[in-house]
Amino acid sequence: MRQQLRLGLSSCVLCAALAAPAPAAEPGSTAGLPEDGRLEAEQAIIGEVHIEVGDIFDLDDPEDRLPGSRWVNRLHPTTRREVIARQLLFRTGDRYSRSLLEESERLLRGDRYLRDVVVRPIGYEDGRVAVEVRARDVWTLNAGLSIGRAGGATSTRVAVEDSNFLGTGKSVLFERRDDVDRTTNRLGYADPALLGSRLRLELGYASASDGGGWRAELERPFYALDARWSAAIEGADDERVETLYHLGQPGERFGHHATRFELRGGLSKGRERGEVTRWTAGLSFQRDRFEALDGTAAPAPPERTLAYPWLGWEWRRDTYRESRNLDQIGRVEDLPLGPHLRARFGIASPALGADRSALIFDAGSTWVLTPEPRNVLRFDSTVSGRWERQGLTHTLLHAGARSYWRVRGEHLLLVALEGDLARALDPEFQLTLGGDSGLRGYPLRYQAGEARLALTVEQRFFTPWHLLRLARVGAAVFYDVGRIWGGIEEDRRGLLQDVGVGLRLAPTRTGRGGVLHLDVALPLGGPPELQRVQWLVRSRSTF
Repeated sequence: MRQQLRLGLSSCVLCAALAAPAPAAEPGSTAGLPEDGRLEAEQAIIGEVHIEVGDIFDLDDPEDRLPGSRWVNRLHPTTRREVIARQLLFRTGDRYSRSLLEESERLLRGDRYLRDVVVRPIGYEDGRVAVEVRARDVWTLNAGLSIGRAGGATSTRVAVEDSNFLGTGKSVLFERRDDVDRTTNRLGYADPALLGSRLRLELGYASASDGGGWRAELERPFYALDARWSAAIEGADDERVETLYHLGQPGERFGHHATRFELRGGLSKGRERGEVTRWTAGLSFQRDRFEALDGTAAPAPPERTLAYPWLGWEWRRDTYRESRNLDQIGRVEDLPLGPHLRARFGIASPALGADRSALIFDAGSTWVLTPEPRNVLRFDSTVSGRWERQGLTHTLLHAGARSYWRVRGEHLLLVALEGDLARALDPEFQLTLGGDSGLRGYPLRYQAGEARLALTVEQRFFTPWHLLRLARVGAAVFYDVGRIWGGIEEDRRGLLQDVGVGLRLAPTRTGRGGVLHLDVALPLGGPPELQRVQWLVRSRSTF
């Protein structure tokens, strides 16, 4: 069905009871279409661009003609074709390039409000290539209550959110979140194409039980691999109470008022021989003020002000591979193969308003390999910190490796190893290990220290089940092991281990995406007072 604009609002809870998946739209005929290499060699140009957005339910499909499906389609404002057209990296009259079609498809696939995205040539005549862009909408207006539990702590979220407001691609949010740290009311707005341009605007305001704050960012990003420049300005102000944890229990508390500002711009020559290099420069200001709280004996940490210019560099390859059933269930996942490197260095000085002289650094790398067509290896590393008069300060080194190995069809064995080293962290930061950071059978922030190592072995099962035609179903059996070194909790040092099983539900009809985790984990060993069974309910971005 071609796009039709329909206006209306309803709760995602009501829609969930009626929703059902629609199969991907059949692609247009490509009979007699020359190969991409020939089209590019003949300098073919792009002719007509056909954009079609399907409804949530495909009423031409008997399986989608369920009671209420027509009503749901009418309530949902279908994504406007101009919203999709603005994201495409090609226009009528441009030189045909298969890589631009593929990159446009990847960009559209990243939108939470679209699924089953297809961008492909469908015809060729008189040197002009007709291109088809097809996608199907999902329900994006979410209103309701969600409850999560991890590490023995329960969190709740009440929200009204629309990630595709009136089919415009803009996002609006109101939420109330209650977790172990605070209760927060938050308003948010995001426009990824301000006034139809490549500018991206994000605004946020929060009022919390221990403070609150705001954030604003206006950016013209490197929106494509061949983009030649970027620019941005952003600022934020936040007040909160910081709580440090010892033996899994809250300890010292102090007030923290953080102010941030950054102005930056970047240049690139675009895609050259399958590689992309970008240079970025900017000016950053960060001020952190602390205060002691009434009734606490701990003194407030000293104020910290950093003001510095910086220079950044990024390099990556233009090599991607599509996969399924790695970190998502039944969705196309775009894997950027090869290395992705980045680095950023700045110099803080009292001449610019800082309260100290420091070299500030932040670097990272990601490397994805596919030793066999169905297997994936991923390596990540980051290092960040400051070099001050007394040496390294607030320095954190992280390294991780993840292997995905197919076993028995689509099922997958994940082995993930991660390690961290910290040195002289700022007082509001802790390196922790527990139910919220890799050890699912333990309370959150159970151990804290200066070095961390964690290993997860997880057998993932991907089933063909489509629960009530609402969510794909998966399952997991896992073993976690890790420990912390350093710090003051020597009586709790030693190896932490847990085993567990979990159910995974991946919604197919809503714009929230992600995967719902329902886990039961049992710690192996530990002190007698440790709860023997941990029940976890979490919404995660991955399996």
